[in-house]
Amino acid sequence: MAFDYTNLYPDTSANGGYTKSWNYTTVTDSIATCSASGYFNKVATRLGIGDNIIVSRVDAFETKNRTTLVEFAELFVTGISGGVVTTTNYTTGMATTAYVDSGDATVAANAAAATALKANSASPTFTGTMTYGGVTLSNSVTGTGSMVLSASPTLTTPNLGTPSAVTLTNATGLPIGTGVAGLGSGVATLLGTFSSANLAAALTDETGSGVVVFGTSPTIATPTIIGLVTHNQSAEVAGNGLRLYRSNGTTYTEMFMAATGIGIAANDAINLQSNSAGSTITALDRVGHFETKGGIRSSHATTGLGYNTGAGGTVTQSTNKSTGVTLNKACGQITMNNAALAASAIVSFTLTNSAIAATDVVVAKLVSGAATAGTYRVDTESAGSGTVVIVVQNVSAGSLSEAIVIQFAVVKAVAA
Repeated sequence: MAFDYTNLYPDTSANGGYTKSWNYTTVTDSIATCSASGYFNKVATRLGIGDNIIVSRVDAFETKNRTTLVEFAELFVTGISGGVVTTTNYTTGMATTAYVDSGDATVAANAAAATALKANSASPTFTGTMTYGGVTLSNSVTGTGSMVLSASPTLTTPNLGTPSAVTLTNATGLPIGTGVAGLGSGVATLLGTFSSANLAAALTDETGSGVVVFGTSPTIATPTIIGLVTHNQSAEVAGNGLRLYRSNGTTYTEMFMAATGIGIAANDAINLQSNSAGSTITALDRVGHFETKGGIRSSHATTGLGYNTGAGGTVTQSTNKSTGVTLNKACGQITMNNAALAASAIVSFTLTNSAIAATDVVVAKLVSGAATAGTYRVDTESAGSGTVVIVVQNVSAGSLSEAIVIQFAVVKAVAA
């Protein structure tokens, strides 16, 4: 309710009639409302800085009808600016004695109760009922301890019954086993101790047994994998492939996908054995060497068996037909010097080649450069570790000065 200026009247002072003290009586407005800035704006021109206002809140305007002094306070005017009056609540209190007619028995009883309340204000004792903030309190109280208000109360072991809504954002100490409903079998145990065994017990559609497997370096015992297995590697290098370990747990072969096929890591090989304890039947090592204890056959109509591009090379002989040449390839072509070779004459030169072992067979033949067919005979002899001697004979009736081309191939062989 707004300020009612008719309820404000002055106490005249002895200093020339200037008013310094005022009395204000209200039934509807609380002390907090009366203390608010702007409440006394209607009498801003009558008030002065330093004036004090005694505010009394009673239950009735008529003096004879009053039974209770609800509350009171002494306010001081601390500011008047632009018609806005600011006050400061100096002191507040609660009425303890009502202004009543002692002849009214009911009113007198209420006054006596108020007087008793004042006398026992430090540790009040109530009988019957009491209304506080619109709530009626009676002897039918449950629990013990302090009165609970709405903002941030602390409750000790309360029984909340079945609340319509509860927010547990900051709740602690909730027992999973008994405090949460609707959990499946084994879930409460899992939440209490998160182990592989408890997880398996809580699951209903798992396969296999053992411990939980994570993505980095897991150890999996005798798995059965059905369907396509896809391995996405980060780079075509060792360490990003599939490792196949032996039973000792340390020896392994690593395979990974290279740009054009399957690669194996350094010092590794792919070995096929007749059984788990048998010797190697077929092996493919990291540099492409292939070994087998069986035969190698090709049913291709044109490709057959032989060397692929990159295995061969070429070299040209300098000075004369007996000058040695060097070509470290498993096969290749040698262009001989065009020096004269007399009729029926034989010439030889040494081919130095790191691809030749002492037991290998080197095959050589004339492929081009001769003007007339059948005028030369080519052969090899004295193969050693890293060398072979190539022999050329002029089988014609005259001297020949031709840069003939000889094709050779190294066939790997052993003595036992």
